[in-house]
Amino acid sequence: MSRRWAIPSLVAGVAAIVIVVGAVVLVPLRPGSAAAEVLHDAASLSAEAVDIDVPEGEFLEVQTTSTLLSLWDVDMPAQWARFNNGDPRAAEAGLSVQSTRTLYVPSNRDDTWVLVDSAPQVVAEYGARADDARSDWDKLNAATRPKSTVYPGGVSTTPDGGARSYFDGRDVYGEMPRDPDALLDWWRERSGLSGGEADRWAVSGIAQGLSVNLMPADLRAAMFEALALLDNADVIDTNGAQTTLAFAWDLGARSIETRLTIDAERGLLVGTKELEHLDRELFPSPVVLQESVVSTSIVDATDSP
Repeated sequence: MSRRWAIPSLVAGVAAIVIVVGAVVLVPLRPGSAAAEVLHDAASLSAEAVDIDVPEGEFLEVQTTSTLLSLWDVDMPAQWARFNNGDPRAAEAGLSVQSTRTLYVPSNRDDTWVLVDSAPQVVAEYGARADDARSDWDKLNAATRPKSTVYPGGVSTTPDGGARSYFDGRDVYGEMPRDPDALLDWWRERSGLSGGEADRWAVSGIAQGLSVNLMPADLRAAMFEALALLDNADVIDTNGAQTTLAFAWDLGARSIETRLTIDAERGLLVGTKELEHLDRELFPSPVVLQESVVSTSIVDATDSP
């Protein structure tokens, strides 16, 4: 399978996955308004972008590598339930699990799409009982293998009697407002939450959409503008063309942070990360709760297992 990097009208950046070890002190380089300026600039570039031209018979390969902190609690009533703990303050061990999903988008989106899932792998372990957690994880995932699934027309799900859902989100494009204020409220309402929890959910959903970036240009621009409306973002790092923003969330006793890395020259979201600041020896602080990195290229064939 030959591969050519995609032209920079959609996500084309590759960021390294980093498991954070040790304490990190965040010192904003500029005040919050600087973060809004970065997002406004990205919106302007997105509005002017032209969708990527995939030659007939070839595919846009969208590869997402994700790392998720899986928390383990021995007090759960069943072995399979020991990984249902969602709060690292109450966990007795943790495993960082990494997996890769590769989506092959045909030049004609009405043709067959292909999704390739890798087998998940443990890349880091935390806590004195990590061996016990790893033993449970191995038993639960012993049968997991890489798999390839085809989806005619890019339809991801078709509920009985319900409307089809698509990988590129085209089923909801029409109902998503292009006005940034209305779009942010749309995301909040879909969350079913309120306050900071709703905003955190909205940032996560917007970031996921911008990472895959198969939506129309006007909607991509509105997504960036919606993020700029939130006042809890700071610029924490600038490395060449890449700028990293941090959204801080104080949710009860939890201190959580969502980081977005933006290529400021191309208006692309090239990395997302969520961390939690903890006062526990079990985990480093901040600990990476989840991270996603997306790379995009044009290929002439799918790479199915």
